[in-house]
Amino acid sequence: MIPIGVKATYYFDKLLEAGNKWDFYLAGSLGLALRRNTWESGYYGETNVSRGAGNLYIDIHAGTEYHINERLGIFVDLSTGISTIGAAIHF
Repeated sequence: MIPIGVKATYYFDKLLEAGNKWDFYLAGSLGLALRRNTWESGYYGETNVSRGAGNLYIDIHAGTEYHINERLGIFVDLSTGISTIGAAIHF
């Protein structure tokens, strides 16, 4: 699956007086999830994949990032879709 879409973000850093090391945000994303299904040779079972979620997705995010230095940070992004924890690299 390949998601293609847009994400809009609003940062609350100044409102929370968080300082330069922190980012706090709310965001929303909208897009399409491109899917491709293949079946093994000799498979004669159900091949209809119309059940489940459609290709359109809408997510709401709330997150924070701590900037270790100018180029590296760690973040938590909580979402109605897939939530993530990880490292951020800023170029």
